[in-house]
Amino acid sequence: GSYAYDQLSRFNTLADRLAIGGLLREESFVLPSHGTNKTASKRKIVCATGPDLQECCELAVKSASAVKSLDDVELIVNFHPLSPMDFRRRVQDLVQRQNLINSNVIFTDKPIKDLLADGIDAVIYADTNAAFEVVSSKGKAIHINNDYTISFDKLPEGLSRQATTDRELETLISELDRASSWPDSSTVNRTLDDCFQPVDIDAILSSLSPVGDRRDSISPISNKELPK
Repeated sequence: GSYAYDQLSRFNTLADRLAIGGLLREESFVLPSHGTNKTASKRKIVCATGPDLQECCELAVKSASAVKSLDDVELIVNFHPLSPMDFRRRVQDLVQRQNLINSNVIFTDKPIKDLLADGIDAVIYADTNAAFEVVSSKGKAIHINNDYTISFDKLPEGLSRQATTDRELETLISELDRASSWPDSSTVNRTLDDCFQPVDIDAILSSLSPVGDRRDSISPISNKELPK
C-alpha cells in the first residue's frame, strides 16, 4: 500500500523501482473482528514470537516477567510456524530457568488465527506479522524493543505502544482497559487501509515489463573494474 511506498521513498528508493501492487494475501494480514475476551476471568495476551532465537528468548522472558505478579492475566506464548521443536524447547527451558513459568504462562502451537477466534485482548511482539492480524481484529498491540539488536516495528506509528523493559510492559498491560490509551477503531481502520490496498494487476505487470529494458541500459562491469 501507500504506507510502504512512502516509507521506501524516504529511504531514497528510486521512484521507477516502486509500484503499489496491492495485497495479494489479505487473509494473512487482515482478519475480521473476533472481539476481545469479555467474559473470561483473565485477560488473554499472546506473546507472538518470530523465527530468530535470541529475539524470541528475550521477548518470552520479558513477557513472562511482566505478568508474573498479574493474577488476572494469562500469557500465551505462540511460536512461529516455521520454528523447529528444538527451538521451542530452548525458549521454554530458558523461561523455566528464570523461574517465570506459572499458571499464568502457557506455551502453544496454535496459530494466531485460532487464538484470535478464542478471544484475546492484546499481542506482545517484536518482529512478526501477527501484530497486523491482532489490530485488524480489534486487539491491542505492544511492541517490545530489543536490548541487543536493531528494533523495527512493522506496525505504522500510532497502532502500537512501545516498551523495552519488563516493568514498562507490565505498566502497559495494566492499561489495557483504558480506552484513551489506545488507538480507536476508526484510526486503526484508516491506517490499515493505507497499509493494504486492493490488488492492482496492471500496476504489477507494468512494473515487471520494463525489467529487460532496464537491464539492457546498465553498462556491464569489466573484470578490471571489479574490486580486488
